[in-house]
Amino acid sequence: MNTDLQNKLYEKYPDFFKNKDLGIQKSCMARGIECDDGWFDLIEAVCSTIQNFIKHNTSVTFEFDQIKEKFGGLRIYYSSSNNSDSTRYNKDYIHGVIQLAENISFRICEQTGNKGGICKKGNWLKTLSPAKMSQLNYVPFKGE
Repeated sequence: MNTDLQNKLYEKYPDFFKNKDLGIQKSCMARGIECDDGWFDLIEAVCSTIQNFIKHNTSVTFEFDQIKEKFGGLRIYYSSSNNSDSTRYNKDYIHGVIQLAENISFRICEQTGNKGGICKKGNWLKTLSPAKMSQLNYVPFKGE
């Protein structure tokens, strides 16, 4: 992700991105957000949804360990803790938000943010809009 967009997330959600300053030996977040700009809005929606949830569940903490593209989809790794009796509910809620975003990423072009689908070039998978797929010489992925 380009530095300007990445920094917007870092500035708006500093508690979620603390691990970015730990160094590569301690956290993969030190590499930054490892996907293209088209998923910015999706990642921002994840941050906003979790932040809103935490405002009403103050015993919950959350931080990203890694955000990247893998096998054509968004992957979000995180740490979360809770100091209340509703731990299971809180973990399920946060896991659900992350899982939904990861699933939606397979329908959003990683580069443009427009509607997209999984495509392939050689052994590489990527979620791209039809225009980007054509421009980058990818073909629709039918599954194998």
